[in-house]
Amino acid sequence: MKRLSFPAIGSLIRLGILVAGISLTLQALGSPSKRPISFVAGASRPLKITCLTIGSRGDVQPFIALGLGLQQDGHIVTIATHLEFKDLIEDSGIGFRNIGGNPQELIKHCVEYGFFSPEFYIEGYTKFREWVDELLITVPAACQGTDVLIESPTAMMGIHIAESMKIPYFRAFTMPWTPTTEYPHPFAVTSQQLGKYYNRMSYTMFNYLIWKGIESKVNKWREKKLKLKPTSFAKLRTADIPYLYNFSEHIVPKPHDWSDKTHITGYWFRDQQKKSDQKKIEESIPLDLRSFLQKAKDNGKKVIYIGFGSVIFPNAEEVQRKLEKAVRKAGVWAVVSGGWSDMKPLEKDLESVGSSRSQDTPIHYVGAVPHEWLFSQVDATLTHGGAGTTAASLRAGIPTLIKPFFGDQFFWAKLVKKMGVGGHVKKFKVSELARAFRIATTNREQIWRAKKIGEAIRKENGVRTAIQKMYKDMDYARRLMMVGLGQDDYGPIPKFPREKVYSWLKQFLQDEKASIHLLLLCILRALQYYSTQQQALGSNNQNLQPPLQSTLAWNLTASIANQPPLSTLLTT
Repeated sequence: MKRLSFPAIGSLIRLGILVAGISLTLQALGSPSKRPISFVAGASRPLKITCLTIGSRGDVQPFIALGLGLQQDGHIVTIATHLEFKDLIEDSGIGFRNIGGNPQELIKHCVEYGFFSPEFYIEGYTKFREWVDELLITVPAACQGTDVLIESPTAMMGIHIAESMKIPYFRAFTMPWTPTTEYPHPFAVTSQQLGKYYNRMSYTMFNYLIWKGIESKVNKWREKKLKLKPTSFAKLRTADIPYLYNFSEHIVPKPHDWSDKTHITGYWFRDQQKKSDQKKIEESIPLDLRSFLQKAKDNGKKVIYIGFGSVIFPNAEEVQRKLEKAVRKAGVWAVVSGGWSDMKPLEKDLESVGSSRSQDTPIHYVGAVPHEWLFSQVDATLTHGGAGTTAASLRAGIPTLIKPFFGDQFFWAKLVKKMGVGGHVKKFKVSELARAFRIATTNREQIWRAKKIGEAIRKENGVRTAIQKMYKDMDYARRLMMVGLGQDDYGPIPKFPREKVYSWLKQFLQDEKASIHLLLLCILRALQYYSTQQQALGSNNQNLQPPLQSTLAWNLTASIANQPPLSTLLTT
């Protein structure tokens, strides 16, 4: 028998190491088929992709559009969300899994208390802690067997599931969620610009507060159910996660400090994918609505769409009366969508409000009508400023009026006003509403700007762009979950500027509309930290207390004082 030379033995050893390495890699990848997945269109086998989201229809609709695009590439898509949207999803030809929760109750809570008030967290914890417990059971079941997980960050649990399954994990959202110095968190918009330090810190603080509310439950769940070690806010590494933002760079340009794994893809509209939907939409339009719009056109009247989507008014009747008066005062006609408040013609005013009984009146109430069709038939919109509704209005190329109530709605209201493509309605007064209606239907510059923005958005294909970005980042997204959640979350953050503390506090306290806001929480945490360290504030100011109007916020701040010092989040 011929003896092997040393070079030959070395080659065999290298070959053995290579084979062993490949074998271990395939096991570590952990896909259901125990082999690597080809992440391109026309893959060797379809991918099972789960989209996880909570909230209103505006949070679900973009995932339907994305799902249809992924299915065109041969993949199997499931959307995991509230039971309320089961029919909407399944009628689109996409799989559905229920994760529980009542979206109407969630939205009602947000409208009633607003974000960042002590009541929001205290009442919310009491009201929704059972739902969090439910999510810890339903989300793993909904994600079982999936190859890829795409989650809106508000769903919170998906990142832990992806880590346990070692599968690619993406976040997708309708609003900016990645820290930047260019603008504040959409839930932390103030009436005044407070600079880059506040902007960046607002993301950190918002996510920190949310995490502290679920940290204990999540870590117990990670250990018992997912067999993972406990994690912390600093270890979640959300800044490293690839993001697919479904809005347009024409509306929100990409900040300079976002990574190349954070993508603004353009809006996700379902009619970008299925041309056959157009015929179905046309057939679904009620005849009385068509007749109303035609009559308005024949009479030379401008038509405003009015709809507040998921906002639930405790005083819907009063809201309707103000809207009706404003419409008549402005000399326009209006199509009013009932939404979750279920607004409809008031019984005693049927003949004067507009209904199937009377087609010559200036107001017509409708149920659910596809925005992509309706907005192309009207001259302007007044909405609550939900991301999806705002996107549809901007895409239609018509002036967009926003009366915000909570959350990111203020972000979009401020943006459309700044761009000159609409207006921010601040008070629900007849005079202010009527003035906004007149400007939106007669101001040539606003109408022209809105038209140009609409043309630019319609040239985009956000769904296709998002899918291509997914394919490109798929291996990175998998590696991130294989490594685990173990590095600092937001990376280097500029040192907190002590000299700005007083100027920020002064600006904030002069802002009557701010009330109890995230800004105060941030400032008070900073003041608290520097006071205990006897830095910057000086001996005469170490006992600085906020005015009485902010006592509740101060108490809330003090209640979390036993947490690790915020300095770790504010310094390099």
